[in-house]
Amino acid sequence: MSSGSRIKILSDGDLEDLYGLPVLNDEERKVLFEIEEADHTILDKISTIPAKINYLLQKGYFYAKQYFFNFTFQQIRNDTWFIINNYFPDEPFPKKQLSKHFHYANQKRILQQYNFRQITAKTQVKLQCYAKDLTKRHIYPKFIFDELLAFCQRNNLVRPGYSTMQTIVSMALADERNRLLNKVSTLFDKGARTALDNLLESENNFYRLTLLKKSAKDFSTTEMRKEITKQRYLLEIYEHAKTILPKLNISTKNIEYYASMATFYPISKLKRVKKNLARLYLLCYVRHRLLEVNDNLITFFLYRTNKYYQEAEEYAREKTDINNDQAEQRLINAGKLAQLYADKNIADHELRPEAFKIIPEDEIEQFAKELTKREAKKTRLTWQHLGKQSRGITLNLRPVFQAIHFSYNDNTPIKEALDFFNQHLKSNKTFSNYPQDQVPLKFIPETLQAHVTTKTIDPTDNRRRIKTINAERYEYMLYFQLQKMLVSGAAFIKDSINYRHLEDELIPYDYWVANRDKILEKLNLPLLCMPIQEILKLLNEELTERYHETNNNIQNGDNTHIKLHENKQNIVTWKLPYKKQADDVNNPFYENLPSINIADLVRYVAEETNLGAKFTKIQQRYTKKSFDLNQFVAAIVAGGTGIGIGKMAEISDINFHELNNMFQTCFRIDTLRDASDEVVNKIAKLPIFKFYTLAEYGIHASVDGQKVETRSHTIKARYSKKWFALGKGLSSYKLVANHVPINDKIIGTNEHESYYVLDIANSNTSDVEIAAISGDMHSINRVNFALMYLFGYRFMPRFTCLPDKAQKPLVSFQDPEEFDDYLVKPVDKVKESLIVREWDNVLRILVSLALKETSQAIIVRKLSSYKRANPTLQALIEFDKIIMSSY
Repeated sequence: MSSGSRIKILSDGDLEDLYGLPVLNDEERKVLFEIEEADHTILDKISTIPAKINYLLQKGYFYAKQYFFNFTFQQIRNDTWFIINNYFPDEPFPKKQLSKHFHYANQKRILQQYNFRQITAKTQVKLQCYAKDLTKRHIYPKFIFDELLAFCQRNNLVRPGYSTMQTIVSMALADERNRLLNKVSTLFDKGARTALDNLLESENNFYRLTLLKKSAKDFSTTEMRKEITKQRYLLEIYEHAKTILPKLNISTKNIEYYASMATFYPISKLKRVKKNLARLYLLCYVRHRLLEVNDNLITFFLYRTNKYYQEAEEYAREKTDINNDQAEQRLINAGKLAQLYADKNIADHELRPEAFKIIPEDEIEQFAKELTKREAKKTRLTWQHLGKQSRGITLNLRPVFQAIHFSYNDNTPIKEALDFFNQHLKSNKTFSNYPQDQVPLKFIPETLQAHVTTKTIDPTDNRRRIKTINAERYEYMLYFQLQKMLVSGAAFIKDSINYRHLEDELIPYDYWVANRDKILEKLNLPLLCMPIQEILKLLNEELTERYHETNNNIQNGDNTHIKLHENKQNIVTWKLPYKKQADDVNNPFYENLPSINIADLVRYVAEETNLGAKFTKIQQRYTKKSFDLNQFVAAIVAGGTGIGIGKMAEISDINFHELNNMFQTCFRIDTLRDASDEVVNKIAKLPIFKFYTLAEYGIHASVDGQKVETRSHTIKARYSKKWFALGKGLSSYKLVANHVPINDKIIGTNEHESYYVLDIANSNTSDVEIAAISGDMHSINRVNFALMYLFGYRFMPRFTCLPDKAQKPLVSFQDPEEFDDYLVKPVDKVKESLIVREWDNVLRILVSLALKETSQAIIVRKLSSYKRANPTLQALIEFDKIIMSSY
């Protein structure tokens, strides 16, 4: 392959880091050029001083970068003089460059010393094959490049030169593209081709694809109907996608990538690319878009079902408290009745007559019911109100129920009810046509069954009243129970992103059993390769030591922060008093810094970091116009400040078309992430950055969500009086290290932040390596301690009310009675046998998370929220208790 066909993978900074000669200071030279015992033997075999200097230089550079460089002594004068002055003080600076023979001989010595190998033709073929496999996982060039580097590191191979790596990656991408185009041409039948081509056809002055791209704005009935219309149209093509995509052998990541091509490409450009390539993009888009639409419909279903119930509860609350004076009088009368029993001047036989003076005899039974069954009355009023909302329920919930195919276990009680109700909706019958024994009621909790039945006159006998099923309440009860099952994981939707069964998110079981060792070998996660018995042994020793050390420090008075309190019953309790911090005052240093314009700041950063190069066009081969810094700065400021490109075009000298073109073609998730990494990496190289690393174990980061009001309406945005007053907003969930935000995820304000802790840490693509992560109580769930530990992070959240939180969940490997004399002690024993028995299944979950075939946040949400914990999940939760106890 010619050099002209190579793609640019690394930025100039990344290229210099990997393939540029190290630029060292004196401290670094002392470490890298230190002569060890093994070096003396090698140096004795080298005959000339220049060759010895060359050996030490190459050894130090190899230790720093695991790569060999070609250089002259003149190019690296400072390093050469350092070695001469420290090891050969009487020798002059070499006048001639060392011959290639001695240079490569020294490389062989260093390779032998460090047990490394150079890339050969045979190993290069292996790299090429591995690169082809990687393209099936993710088509992103930087991902393939990084994985190839990791392959070299695992196998002690000196990485190939950059041009060789470019060629390998380019060839792998080209081969994958050709493979897919060939498959597409053979797998697509006439029906699939016609259906996909129709997406690019105009209908009533609108392209069908353009209409499908429009996102739902809110939870209104109109938006819901639009989503159902999209779903019906997508389903016709989705049937082709379900058949064809598995045969293409591409990962979920690649499907999302190809779908993004159809999302970001204008229709005009999609028409210009090769037809089969455009069809591939569209097929992936249809698959991905249908899952998104189904997710939107389910979210709508959950939101509306919950909203109806909240409104009904509010109605019942108002009704029960509608007359506060009467409620207060009832309490006063109840108090008077109680006082009768305490009045010793009243004889027992006079109690009833005196009581009837307070509450008349014919009213006292109702009075007692109102006092003792207030909650029952509230529930009755709630369901009465829900019955009156039948028109809204039919309008909003029934269409979604009919549009979505729900899945559940065969033995669940609701299956019979769902089958019955689906059949009922297809028929022309009314509920009055069904005898009560034909309507399934087992799915309804016994305490609520009375609320879906009403007493009506028997049509065969006017004197009798019989129980019948209230159709309106029954329908809502079905949706209400289905909503609870979706939240708990008892019901799921196969064609979905967020609501699939947990099993569908994991590696297929048969594939895992057959390839377990190979999969674990590819992952750079040492703990997952260790036997669980060995891990538990180490944790046992560590946790037991922690109990002894912590309590001894308290008893000896070495822990001066903890405060002990002994009550009259000689029970000792403890607490950690927190000193109120004084209000922070800005350092006067910052008052001397001049204010600067945001645009000037963006321009400076872009020039210092080559930031603009990260915002590439969707497909650079079509780009003829050079990058315009003014347009870039205007687009960044318009998006970052929220004023929008329309307003920016009005107040600047850049026209709307140019700004819109920049925004539409350059601003994507991938380019934003790459640009962010470029800035973060540049900051991390500044001398001051390391001074913020205060912990001895490495960089300690923190996670938290920042609420941000949205300018445009999306289905992910939520109302919140607390954060947005009358507006809508989202949460920007950030990972911050040494005061630098190194990763960010936009999540809904209704989503629990703990689901994203592992995801945001593990998806950090910057050069800043995180050792520990802290968060508030929102970062904690029942699996995060275990997951973070097993993925190589220290999870160190801040507990509020620590004495209460710390006492309840503590566990130990020994019987808790052995720690009775301690102040801080366990309450339960670790179920080691459960963890050992289920560890292989736990590993399957962990590897599925590591491979990122699906969003890590989705799996963590299901692991931490499912109420029905199977043995595997229970084992993971048990392991989590060990790590949390140790922390």
